[in-house]
Amino acid sequence: MPFLNTRKIVLQLFAIALIALVALLVLTLPALAKSPPDAPHFSNSANAFPPSDKSAAPFLRPELSADYVNFIADSEIVHGDTSQQAMALTFDCGGNAASLQYILNTLESNSVTGTFFLEGNFVHWKPEIVPLILNGGHELGNHSYTHPKFTTLTQTQVISELSRTETAISTAAKESLPMRYFRFPYGDRNKEVRRWVAEQGYQSVFWDIDPQGWRKTMTATAVISSVLNNAHPGGIVLMHCNAPADEAALPDVIAGLQAMGYRLDSLSNILPAEELAW
Repeated sequence: MPFLNTRKIVLQLFAIALIALVALLVLTLPALAKSPPDAPHFSNSANAFPPSDKSAAPFLRPELSADYVNFIADSEIVHGDTSQQAMALTFDCGGNAASLQYILNTLESNSVTGTFFLEGNFVHWKPEIVPLILNGGHELGNHSYTHPKFTTLTQTQVISELSRTETAISTAAKESLPMRYFRFPYGDRNKEVRRWVAEQGYQSVFWDIDPQGWRKTMTATAVISSVLNNAHPGGIVLMHCNAPADEAALPDVIAGLQAMGYRLDSLSNILPAEELAW
């Protein structure tokens, strides 16, 4: 009989423990389903990010408003302030960035800052490039996630291309970076997709000097000649992070433009005041 009493007590204790465990799971499962408090959350809305010091990071976009969206949808950037003796070197980076470290070293040794338009898929696989660029004092722009032709995309696909890239770059930087500028892959755009991009807070940036250094047949000499012969106040030069001709030409491009009296700076620092008034 004592054995039976002991067995009964053990069963009762087991039942109580089982009930307590079930109750604990009921209470904790909803919390486990949520992201931890310190998990990063990124959105493509400027209002989703904490206020930032725009003077310290001029590539960050302002708070969105209907007026701002309308302005950037109708005002594609194709050149800077033509009253300034200044030009911007811009670099599209994706696929691979074999030339990136050399480009960054060359810019640093010449005290030049540039603007880098990054593909999100590339950043996902090579996140270390983002802090490298930021540590050099350069600004960042969005160049889509998969480098598609935007005029073939739906609005939902456009939003995905932008937001996934912003998330990849923000994650790599370990801080929220709501970028202000977007460059269409292949320069492929129309009024409709520019409006969709603007509704996500991005202003389209084109270029007015394209030496086409990405072509396999292009030489450094041809790139240098193209840039210097077409140099003008407010010029925006298009170069790439995976183009041997651009890499080889860069030191002479910088030296030549500076000899012509041009200040070389990031995109936002050569734009007219009205572009940055927001």
